[in-house]
Amino acid sequence: VKQWRAIVLNEHGHEYRQVEGTTIDPRVCTLTEKQMHQLIRDRMHCKHARNYHDADSIERRLRRFGVEVCDRAREWRADGVRMVESRLEMNKFGHIYEQVGGPIDPQHCTLRREEIHDMMRERMHAKLKRDFGKADTIQDRLRGFGVDMDDKTKEWRADGETFRRISTHDRKKHWR
Repeated sequence: VKQWRAIVLNEHGHEYRQVEGTTIDPRVCTLTEKQMHQLIRDRMHCKHARNYHDADSIERRLRRFGVEVCDRAREWRADGVRMVESRLEMNKFGHIYEQVGGPIDPQHCTLRREEIHDMMRERMHAKLKRDFGKADTIQDRLRGFGVDMDDKTKEWRADGETFRRISTHDRKKHWR
């Protein structure tokens, strides 16, 4: 038996709240606050009516106008940061990567630890904003300075060793 929760609407007529600590960035969000809340409200009504096609269409419109919505948390934001970022477990350096291997080897890496963390944080934020060109440029710079990263395991190293990468051809051959 499925239990339904009571719907509590806010002053804007929907059940979503702004992510705490965020502000609406007018360089990112091109809607007025009234227009934004109307679209969120319309989307909520579509979802409750099980009209997911229209709800998804409204969500795409919100994204185009710079508004991110998270249904699970019933939150929205319009500051240029994707909702996924607010759900990631950040480490004390403000990114999600963990150092592995030995200590930073100054013969192979010319950056200080703080510089590495700053660049990794900047790269992660670029990826979350879907600016993959910038993220790739930062990754290339890190590699040029002797820092190797593995996005799949969320690990990095600067001890002169690199992560083993299997080419697409070798991967197909391996799994036959």
